[in-house]
Amino acid sequence: MKHNNVSGKKSNQFKTEYGNSGYVSGGWVDPSWADRGNTSTATFTTQASAKKTTASQLAAEKAATQAAAEKAQRQAALTAQMNSSIAQLEQAYQNRRTYLENSYQTSISAAEGNHKTTVAGVNAGIDRSLQEAYISYMKNKEALPQTLSSLGIHGGMAESTAARLANNYGAVRGNLESTRAGQLADALAALEKQREALLREYQAGLTTEQSNRAKAESDLRLQYAKLF
Repeated sequence: MKHNNVSGKKSNQFKTEYGNSGYVSGGWVDPSWADRGNTSTATFTTQASAKKTTASQLAAEKAATQAAAEKAQRQAALTAQMNSSIAQLEQAYQNRRTYLENSYQTSISAAEGNHKTTVAGVNAGIDRSLQEAYISYMKNKEALPQTLSSLGIHGGMAESTAARLANNYGAVRGNLESTRAGQLADALAALEKQREALLREYQAGLTTEQSNRAKAESDLRLQYAKLF
């Protein structure tokens, strides 16, 4: 019994000297060591979590950057395709303009050609009539003396008859030239009227083509806008 009390005193003395240290297999251990282990574990966990968060952020940023690059590439491809389509529309429009211009010029040339043909026909007809009138006048003039003589007409009456013959010829010429001028004026008026009609038709065609061109491009841009 006395021996046990000594052991108990030594144990209490040890605890008093070493504070609240705990005893484990092999000896007494300072409890602060366990706290240090918990602190190290918590620090490691925090660092691991931070590294995981950083990795996730980097992955997200990389994915966002790649997505943005792919979007930009897709938009660039769509823009190039749209511009190519617009260029085709423009080329088609220019081709149509050229066609309308050529058609207009061809029609004008045809109208002017017809006018020249008409003018030539008028001139030829009047010139022929004038020639016939002149020949008739000269024949009558040559035959007039003998005709008057056979009728017993002499002197002043013969002279007045010759004057009337000349006046008639002059009147025929005047009428023929007046007819020429009227027909040429009518032909020119017809040409001008045809020119105006052709010009209106040409301008209306251009306006239609311009409107169609603008609408086609607007529709095309709207279609591509939905793809961006």
